[in-house]
Amino acid sequence: IHLLAVDWKQRALVIVAEVAGGLLGYLTLTHVITPQVGVIADFAVDRKVRRRGVGTSLLGAARDWATRSGLQRLIIETQSKNFPAICFCQRKGFAYCGYNDRYYGSQDIALFFGMKLR
Repeated sequence: IHLLAVDWKQRALVIVAEVAGGLLGYLTLTHVITPQVGVIADFAVDRKVRRRGVGTSLLGAARDWATRSGLQRLIIETQSKNFPAICFCQRKGFAYCGYNDRYYGSQDIALFFGMKLR
């Protein structure tokens, strides 16, 4: 948890979804100054509340923030074996835009999905 807190202090945006003090999900975004891209690196929703709009709300808030901040594009990264996340990205209007086969320490392939904001 300590390393996560240190990492989050370096993010441009951290959004947390909670109810009655219980964590439902979170999303963090880094901001690449040129060419005005926001990268969603941490995005998780508790399994017990998935498919209830929590992820959609988090993503919508991030998209609104990115648009107001003048970003031109959002990118989400996910593991190639995370089929539910891939489907979620595509349902929300993100299109496949690349991969990196050395991104994760686990040697899993990272897939990138992007969305133009302007």
